[in-house]
Amino acid sequence: MSNYLKKVFNISNKIRIGIINTFFWIIIIFLIYLLSTSSEEVNWGETLYLQINGAVQESGTEDDLITLVTSENFEVPKNTLLRDLLGAIEQATADDSIKNMVIDLDSLDYIGLASNQEVGEALDKFKNSNKEIYVYSSFFDRDSYYLASFASSISMDPFGEVNIDGISVYRSYLKNAIDKYDVDVTIFRAGDYKSYVEPYMSDSMSKGVKEQNLLWMNSIWDNYISQISKNRGFNSLLVDSYFSNRLDLTKKYSGDLSALALNEGFVDTLESRNQFFDRFPSLVYYKDYIDKSKNDGATKVAVITLEGPITYSDNSPGSISAVDTEQLLDSVLDSDIEGVILRINSGGGGVYASEIIRRKVEEVNRSIPVVISMGDVCASGGYWIATAGSKIYADHSTITGSIGVFGLIYGVEKTLENNFGIKTDGVSTTPNLEPVSLTKSISRDRADIIQLNINDTYSKFKNLVAKSRGIDINSLESIASGRVWSGAQAVGNGLVDSIGGLGEAKQFFGNDVQLIYKEGDIPLFDEVLKTFTSYSKVEIKVLEEFSIFERINDPKNIYALWL
Repeated sequence: MSNYLKKVFNISNKIRIGIINTFFWIIIIFLIYLLSTSSEEVNWGETLYLQINGAVQESGTEDDLITLVTSENFEVPKNTLLRDLLGAIEQATADDSIKNMVIDLDSLDYIGLASNQEVGEALDKFKNSNKEIYVYSSFFDRDSYYLASFASSISMDPFGEVNIDGISVYRSYLKNAIDKYDVDVTIFRAGDYKSYVEPYMSDSMSKGVKEQNLLWMNSIWDNYISQISKNRGFNSLLVDSYFSNRLDLTKKYSGDLSALALNEGFVDTLESRNQFFDRFPSLVYYKDYIDKSKNDGATKVAVITLEGPITYSDNSPGSISAVDTEQLLDSVLDSDIEGVILRINSGGGGVYASEIIRRKVEEVNRSIPVVISMGDVCASGGYWIATAGSKIYADHSTITGSIGVFGLIYGVEKTLENNFGIKTDGVSTTPNLEPVSLTKSISRDRADIIQLNINDTYSKFKNLVAKSRGIDINSLESIASGRVWSGAQAVGNGLVDSIGGLGEAKQFFGNDVQLIYKEGDIPLFDEVLKTFTSYSKVEIKVLEEFSIFERINDPKNIYALWL
C-alpha cells in the first residue's frame, strides 16, 4: 500500500512541477515580449513601409502573445488588420514628412475584393497628394496586382510573373454520392435562386444559378478591369483581351512570363528583392508609425465588426455570436458613444441568431445612429441584420443580397439498413410528428410543417427588406428570391444606399470623429486551438461543408446563408 501511495505521490509531484514550469516559461516569454516591444525605437524617415502579411482581416489581433510565440523569428504576424492599413495610409496622406510609400506584397496570402478596393482608394488619395508609391512582389496574382496597380512604380523579380485569374465560383456537388450511399437529405427552400442547397439536389450547377452568378461576377470583374486599366493607363478592352489570349502572348515571348509582364506594361522594373530594397535604406514600418492618439475627434463612434457565420452563442474565432453581439451593443448604450458603425463581413447563418442581432441593432438605432458598412460579403443573414441600420454603405465589389432562406436535414436510416443491416424501429405517441433524428427518416407531416415555416420566414425577411428600404413588397421578388448582387448593383436596385467603405461610414458622423473599436473576447482555449490547429485549404473547405450547420445550430434548422 505504501509503495502504491509513493507512486501516486511521485506522479502527482511530476505533474505539479510540469504545470509550474509551463506557467514559468509563459511568464518569461511574455516579459521578453514586453521588453522587446517597449524598447523598440522607430527609425523615422520619409518613406512609409507597408508589409502586408497573410490574410487581411476585419477584426482580431494579429500579433498577440500566442501568435508571436508560434510565428517564425517571434516577429512576423500571421495576418494584417484592414483598419491598421487604412489608418496608416490616411495618416501618412496628411503627414507632410512622409513623401513616399513602399508596399511589400511578397507575404500577402489573401485580401477580399471589397477590402482590396478600400485599400486601393486610400492609396489613390495618398498618390494624389503628390506622393509616390513603390510596390514590390516576386509574383503577382489577382489580389496583389490590384493593389500594385495604384503604385507609381511596380517592381517584380526577374523570374516572376503576373498571373491574374478571373472571378469564379465552383462547388462540389454531392447528389450522386447521396444517392450512392442511400443518405436521406430533405431540403426546404424559399427563393428559387437560393443556391446553398443546390449541391444536395443536383450533380451540377443549374442554368439559372450559373446565369445569376455571372451577373454579379461580371459586375465585379468589369470594375476590376476598369480600375487597373485606369491606374496603369491601359485600354480596358485590351486588358480584357490580354486575359482571354494569355496563351498567345506567352507563345509570343517564348514562355518568358517576366518579359511578357514588363513589355506589355504590367510592371515597370525587373529586379531582385535586395536590389529593390537597397534603394530605400530608411523605412518607417507602418505599425510603428500609426499614431492611435491622433484618433481623438470630438464625436465618439464605436466600430463593431461582425465577421463569419452567424450563430447564437458560438464565440470561437471566425464566428459571430448573437449573445456576445447583444452585449457589445448594450455596452455602447451605457457609454458616451454617439454613433455606431456596424461592419458586416458575413454570408449569413442561423435565422434566429440573425433576428436577435437585428432587434438589438434596431433598439440601439432608436437612441443613436447605427450605420452599416458592408465588407467583402454581407449577404443573406448578414443582410437581414443590415436592414436595421440608418444607412447602408457597400463597396463596388461587395457581395450582397441573397434574400431567401432554407433548411436541410440529413438522415442515414436507409444507409444503415441497406449497407450495414442496421434497422431503426420503435413506437411513438405522435407517429406523424416524431422528432428529427439522424437514424430515422423525417415524417411527411414534419416536413410539411418545416416547409410552411420556411415560407413564413421568407415572407418575414421580405417584409423587413420592404419596410426598411422603402421597396414595394410586390416588386421585391425580382431582386430577392435568393439572388446575389454586387455592391454597385445593390445601389441600383435599392438594397444599398451608397457606394463607400469605412471612410464614408465615418464621414457620415462628420469630420471630427474618434473611432473606438469594440470587440468581444475570444476564449483562451479557442485562441490556442486556432493557433496550433492548421489545415490545408482543401481540408478547411471540406470541414466547413460538414461543420457549418453544427456551428450555427439554429433551433428550427432554418438558415439565411449564402454559398
